[in-house]
Amino acid sequence: MNTEQIITAIREQARQLESLRDKLKAEYRYYGATLKKINPQSTEYQIILGAFLATEKILNETENGFFKASPYLELDKEIEPIVTHLLLCS
Repeated sequence: MNTEQIITAIREQARQLESLRDKLKAEYRYYGATLKKINPQSTEYQIILGAFLATEKILNETENGFFKASPYLELDKEIEPIVTHLLLCS
């Protein structure tokens, strides 16, 4: 792979992560709205609350950027700022 192919692959992964994050945000809103409608004493409430809190944790942990969002991209500390700059410029 040449540099351009690597950058293209990383950009595609960034787009996929962004899409996944958008889906998580939608699920988070859905869970929050659902919790308001059901009995807090029910098993269903506890299950949805667990999903709501797990989704919230993921969103909070990924709030600070692309690299925290992806455990699959272990980039060298010297390369990470360069790739981040390229992603922000694209």
